[in-house]
Amino acid sequence: PGDDWVEGADPSVSYDVAGSLAAPRLTANATPLANYLSVRALEREQARVEAMQENLQETLRLRRETRFYRWREAEAEAARIAAERRAAEEEAERVRRDAEAAAKAAADAEAAQAAAAEAEAAEARRREAAAAEEQRRQDAQRQQQAAEEQRGRAAAQARQQSPASPAPAAPQQPDAGLPPGVDFGRPIPSAPSEEGSRFPSLPGVNNPLEF
Repeated sequence: PGDDWVEGADPSVSYDVAGSLAAPRLTANATPLANYLSVRALEREQARVEAMQENLQETLRLRRETRFYRWREAEAEAARIAAERRAAEEEAERVRRDAEAAAKAAADAEAAQAAAAEAEAAEARRREAAAAEEQRRQDAQRQQQAAEEQRGRAAAQARQQSPASPAPAAPQQPDAGLPPGVDFGRPIPSAPSEEGSRFPSLPGVNNPLEF
């Protein structure tokens, strides 16, 4: 009855009176009540088991959620560590590239300075060689002018010191014992003029026959 009503079970007890009036026999039938109580005990046990199952399922759900949240936290931590590692590697790579670029720029600047210094040195050497060549050329010209002046003075002195030309002697008869074409009686010709008496191989000598 009420909330405790169970379908198919009536919590009732029946009494039977049998026998004579002088000696009646009272019998009680509690089977429906026992059945009702058994059903109620079964329902209570079933409810307890269901409650235990629900508690177990809730515990399992909470454990699954706990594991899931822990896994997600671990994944987030791993992702954060990986992102930090990648950022550190990228920063290190950037620093390395910057250092390489700076070293390359310094090497290029040093090479450019070395090339400029080498070019300046080569230009200085070229100028020195040109100056030396010009100096040698000027020295050669001065020496040539001095030699020409010396030859001119020597030729003038030779013309001033040479005596008057003697009268030509009578030609002598060639000796019969000498071979033909040899005439020792022929006079030696006089020195040639100044223009024809210069000997480039003998500086200062106008006529090698006159010493």
